[in-house]
Amino acid sequence: MNAPATPLGDGSVGSRSTDPFPLSCGQAESWTEQRRAPEMPSAVAHYVEVKGELEPAERADLPTYAGAPALPAVLLFDLLTAAVAQNPDATAIVFGSRHLTYRELDERSNRLARVLIALGAGPDTVVAVGIPQSPELVLAIWATAKSGAAFLPLDPNHPPERIIRMLDDSGAAIGLTVTSVRAKLPDAVDWSTLDDLDDITRDPQPVTDAERATPLRPQHPAYLIYTSGSTGTPEGVVVTHTGIADLATETRARFRLTPTSRVLAAASPTFDVSILEWLSTAAAGATLFLAPPSIVAGTELAELIATEDITHLAVTPTVLASMHPDRIDALDTIVLGSETCPADPTAQWTPGRAVVNTYSSAKRGRS
Repeated sequence: MNAPATPLGDGSVGSRSTDPFPLSCGQAESWTEQRRAPEMPSAVAHYVEVKGELEPAERADLPTYAGAPALPAVLLFDLLTAAVAQNPDATAIVFGSRHLTYRELDERSNRLARVLIALGAGPDTVVAVGIPQSPELVLAIWATAKSGAAFLPLDPNHPPERIIRMLDDSGAAIGLTVTSVRAKLPDAVDWSTLDDLDDITRDPQPVTDAERATPLRPQHPAYLIYTSGSTGTPEGVVVTHTGIADLATETRARFRLTPTSRVLAAASPTFDVSILEWLSTAAAGATLFLAPPSIVAGTELAELIATEDITHLAVTPTVLASMHPDRIDALDTIVLGSETCPADPTAQWTPGRAVVNTYSSAKRGRS
C-alpha cells in the first residue's frame, strides 16, 4: 500500500510508496483523489494541486510519517567514482559508435577538473554546461563535480534571453561547451570548448581537497536546475550533496538497476529526469546509452531501444504512446513522468515489465 501524503518539513507535501510494485498511471491518479479524504486538511489537498504554503496550525494537524533513515551524506564525485572502483573496465557510456569505459571517463574528467580549478571553479561556484546530449556532456558533469563546483545544465537551443537570465541568476562565471554550439550561447560567461581541450596533459589521478580552493562538504551545492517556466518565469533550484546518496540508492532499487542494466538517456539535459538517468546508472555501475538529440519518439526511438537492447527507459506517457512494444524484448523497467498519465496507456507494456509512475499532482503545482 502507499503511505498518505507526507509533510516534507518545508510546508510541502509528498508521498512515499511502501508497495514493492509501482502503481499504474490510472491507479496513481485514483490514489491522488483518495489522498483528498475528509480527514485531510483542505489546505493540504489544495497544495497537492496548486503550489502553496501551509499555515502553522494546518501543518500541526498533519500526521507525521517517516521513510527509511537517511544515509550518510556522500559527495557527488565520490558516488560517481565508486562505479570506477567497482569495475573500471566496464562500459560507462555508449553514443553511436563511441564507447567510454568508467576508467576512461574517470581519468579524462580528472584532467578536465584540474583545468576548471585553474579557471577558478570550486565549492560555492557554478559552472554552466552548454553541451547537447553526448559523451562530452557527461564528461563535463563529472569534471565539474570533481572540481567542487555546482553544474548548471543549459540547452544551447533555448532562446538567448532565457540562457542569459539563468546565467545571471545563478552567478555562473565559467562555462563548458563544444564548438558545434558555441555560436548559440551568449557571451555572458567565459566559455571553454572541450574540442580545444582534447590534449589536456594534466594529472589523471583523483583530485583532492588540497587542490580545491576550499574543502568540499556535503552542504555545498552539487547542481542547479531550473523549472520549465510553463507557469511563469523559470526558477532555479539548488541541490546540495546532502541527499544525493539517498536519491541514488532509492532510484537504483526502485528502478531495479544492476551492473548489467542498459539505460537510455533520452531526456533533455535541462530536465531533472536527465539527472536521474546518469546518476542512477553510475550508482549501479551500469551502461548509459545516449540517444541522439534528433531521436525523441516514435519508430526511431523504438528501433534504438530494440537495437541497443535497452533495459531501462524514462519517458513521458506521450512518448511511450508513440511506440509499440513489439520487438522491444529487453526492456525491463519504464519510468514515466513530466506529465499526467491518461487512464492507463501502459497496459500493453506491463506484462513482464515494471512501469513506475513518478508524476503526481504535487508535481503539477510546481511545474
